[in-house]
Amino acid sequence: LFDGASLIMLRQAHAEPGWPAPLHVVAWSLKNGRLWRWQSPALRQSAAITQAWGEAMLWSRALGEDERALALLEADEWQIYFYRDGSWTNPQSGQNQSQDLPDGVRLMLHRPDAARLPGWFTADWISPTWTPGS
Repeated sequence: LFDGASLIMLRQAHAEPGWPAPLHVVAWSLKNGRLWRWQSPALRQSAAITQAWGEAMLWSRALGEDERALALLEADEWQIYFYRDGSWTNPQSGQNQSQDLPDGVRLMLHRPDAARLPGWFTADWISPTWTPGS
């Protein structure tokens, strides 16, 4: 989910032998010139996932004190794109608000001029289940 103020995702953690892999709700928010990251503890029940998703949404809007939050780096602007149907699209565009999971996520961060590495930084994540032409 990307709403312009926050990016919230559900990701699978590494599984221990004999146990199903737990899930984490992870949120990023750009506030006060920094990129922040929040992560839930390992979750295995749908009610706990739903609760953590709500906590992530509240945190991303208020960016309050939370021991699960971490300031990552200086940034003054960001853009998020989802890869669907063979192209990168803006997830906030009305025509691109599909409920289908994207095949990829592109994060673009603009570092301020005063940063050690000024300019745009781009990171792509592609689903391990994606195949070209699919």
